Amino acid sequence: AARSEASSGVEAAHAKAADELRAQLEATVAREQQLQAAHAEAQGKAAELQQQLGAAGQEQTKAVSELSELRQRLEVAEQARVDAQAKEVLAREAAETSRAKAASLSEAVSKAEAQ
Repeated sequence: AARSEASSGVEAAHAKAADELRAQLEATVAREQQLQAAHAEAQGKAAELQQQLGAAGQEQTKAVSELSELRQRLEVAEQARVDAQAKEVLAREAAETSRAKAASLSEAVSKAEAQ
């Protein structure tokens, strides 16, 4: 009877240990599944961020190109403004020269008529 009782105690201890190991295994499997799900989610977010980064890079490249084009246009417009100012100065000088010549001719005509 003592042997049967001891055997029964050993079986109970084995059963308890097996139950504890089974519970630990189930907890480990559940944790592994959680980690796999978190990893998959992180990979999805990383892919999305990579895509956004690529799009941002394209936008930046486009903006740099547009900025370069605008700078070129500004340089052309500035050169045109400088050219127009130079032409205006030349036109004023030509007008002053013409006025001076006209005054000189008018004076010469007056002198000729006076004689």
